[in-house]
Amino acid sequence: MTRIILMVNAKPGVEITKYLKSDKASEIIAIYLSNSYKYFDEEIVKISNLSSDRIFSSKLLNNKKHQAWLEKEEIDFIITVYWPYLLDEKIYSLAKETINFHPAFLPVNRGWYPHVHSIIDGTPTGVTLHSIAKNPDTGPIWVQKEVPILLTDDAEALYIRLQNEIINLFKLNWFLIREGKIKS
Repeated sequence: MTRIILMVNAKPGVEITKYLKSDKASEIIAIYLSNSYKYFDEEIVKISNLSSDRIFSSKLLNNKKHQAWLEKEEIDFIITVYWPYLLDEKIYSLAKETINFHPAFLPVNRGWYPHVHSIIDGTPTGVTLHSIAKNPDTGPIWVQKEVPILLTDDAEALYIRLQNEIINLFKLNWFLIREGKIKS
C-alpha cells in the first residue's frame, strides 16, 4: 500500500483526492488544507473520509510536535496539488518521493501565473508534475505536456484548461510513478 500525504487546494485538489481515494493500492494518510477556498476544502474533507485527526491546516507544518508525528508516518509520497506554500526541506524530505503540480511547461515560467506570462510573451505553456526541491519549481520532472494557447484563450480559459490537463496528466501517469516505472 502506497502511503500518501496530500497537500491540496482548489478544484484540482478535489479531483486528485477523489482519484486517489478510488485507487485501491494507495492510502491517503493525511490531508493538509490551504484554507484558501472554504468550499473546496469542505468537499476535500468529505471525499477523503478521513477522521478529523488526519486533516490539518497548513499552519501545523511549522509545529515541531506535529513534525515529530509526521516523521513516524512512513510516507511514500507527499503530493502537493495547487499548493500555495513553499515546503521546508525538513517536511518534504520525510517522504520517499514527492510530486508537485505546476501549470507551466517547466523550466519555462516558474512561479505564479505562468499562463499569463505565456499569453503575454508567447513562451510555451503546458503542465508539469515534478519533484519538490529546495528552490521552487526546479525539481526533477516526472512528466509534462505542452498545451498550446488557442486563439480564443484568455487568462481564465487557459487557466481552467491547464487545471484539467494537469489532472488528466496525473491520472494517466500515477500508476507508472507509483510503481517506479517512471523516474523523476
